[in-house]
Amino acid sequence: MKNTITLVSTNKVQENVLYVLFSFFIAILLTQYHQDIANPIYSIQEYLDGKVDRIVARRALSIWLLNYAVQAGINGKTYFMCLELGSIFSVLLLLKSVLSKIGLNGKHTFLALPLFTIAFSFMAIFPNKLNIWYSFDFISMLAFLLAFISVLTKKWPFLFVLIPIAALNRETSILIVVLFAISNFNSMPKWKLALFSVVMILEWWAVKQWLISMYPSELASFQNQYVSSFQFLIEMVQKKSIFRLSFLLGVYGFLWVPIAINWRRIWANRILLSASVVVITHYILMFTFSNVYEYRWGIEMLGYVVLLCAISIKDLWQNQLPDIKKTNSPTFA
Repeated sequence: MKNTITLVSTNKVQENVLYVLFSFFIAILLTQYHQDIANPIYSIQEYLDGKVDRIVARRALSIWLLNYAVQAGINGKTYFMCLELGSIFSVLLLLKSVLSKIGLNGKHTFLALPLFTIAFSFMAIFPNKLNIWYSFDFISMLAFLLAFISVLTKKWPFLFVLIPIAALNRETSILIVVLFAISNFNSMPKWKLALFSVVMILEWWAVKQWLISMYPSELASFQNQYVSSFQFLIEMVQKKSIFRLSFLLGVYGFLWVPIAINWRRIWANRILLSASVVVITHYILMFTFSNVYEYRWGIEMLGYVVLLCAISIKDLWQNQLPDIKKTNSPTFA
């Protein structure tokens, strides 16, 4: 019996070491290739001198970190590469942790690696008209996955710390409140849910108002992107463009297909439902207010998409949705 326990423990250690190594190699490869082909809108010096669009300036966290890194003697390019590498590596490790806790065994957690690689390649590497790079995308990707872990493990105080930090990085962080509210709609007293949600919204609003006061200017007009998004749809129908249709559906590397097939079971679980609603809401907002061809806006939802896709693949294969009601704090399997 003792030998059996020792063997199982050894296998888990080997599995975790292997996953960490694969995650690190994938993070290095994706980061290096992405850094080589992507086009930063602003140079490092423009970031340091504050010569950036006010909307970008108000997504201040990554720019502040750049300033601190340069002051510490770290090259700006090295900082950006480390930021992307660290974010991807951290997300891959957290995905294994979450998938382990929601019922996927060791071999199934490895699904996260190819799924992430496929989706990231479509969003950040796949050739398109605007292969643009922003450092705040990767901080958002990590922040949203940390928010999911907080909701999953019912560690509410962490959200009150995470939201103002995430708000310093990007305004889409308000969707964390949506994640929290939907996932707890039936499990938390309504007065408590409303109170917590209002506090989070006020935190987010206070941070954004502070950033606006620091970088005052009129908000940039999104009219051109709004028109181009719907013009994209109109021309797709008029020209019967297969390319435009495939481009539109190709976001997240088509990982949404297993999720859509499995939607009844996914939506039957409140926590998974909340993640799905956040992804759909984010897609609608970005399609409406961002450039259609700029796939990089989907990067911050990548953790959720990979998570939901891995669950759907296992569910469709075994016809059984993992039970995530009895989860505690996430740990490596």
